[in-house]
Amino acid sequence: MNDAYLNPWYIITLAGEWLVWIFICAFLIIVYFRIKNVRAKSAILLLVTSVLITSLIVFLMKFFIPISRPCTPCIYTNTNCNPYCSPENSFPSGHTAIIFAAFTSIYISIRKKKFLIFFVIPFIVAASRYVLGLHYWFDIVFGSFIGIAIPAILWKHGIGR
Repeated sequence: MNDAYLNPWYIITLAGEWLVWIFICAFLIIVYFRIKNVRAKSAILLLVTSVLITSLIVFLMKFFIPISRPCTPCIYTNTNCNPYCSPENSFPSGHTAIIFAAFTSIYISIRKKKFLIFFVIPFIVAASRYVLGLHYWFDIVFGSFIGIAIPAILWKHGIGR
């Protein structure tokens, strides 16, 4: 096994991986149709919708705003490359946007201030993207803004209420 994948920052960054959240959303959709609790169903609806819309927005922005990453992917060269670096564009940070969208959705749904402490998780995931050399700071800041804004906008328009 490649030692690069044992790096704690890499393991942390996986919490924002879009594929992980797609599987979580698929599982939550199944749960949605099996539960009766209206409040839980509303929370699931907000989280799934937020993660999917955030993913779509990030994908479109990466496509239309071609800002290269601050790293060199190893698929281009074996010297001076970053084993974590993806060849896709950098702006905005999708991992950061998705993890913030998920946690913001949960926070909005449960409405308990004591949950705010758990926002340390999205902040650590965001930091991991910078520490691993995968994003510029503005990619991460904008990704977190998207991840907070989408659930808030959806909530304001009645999704998840």
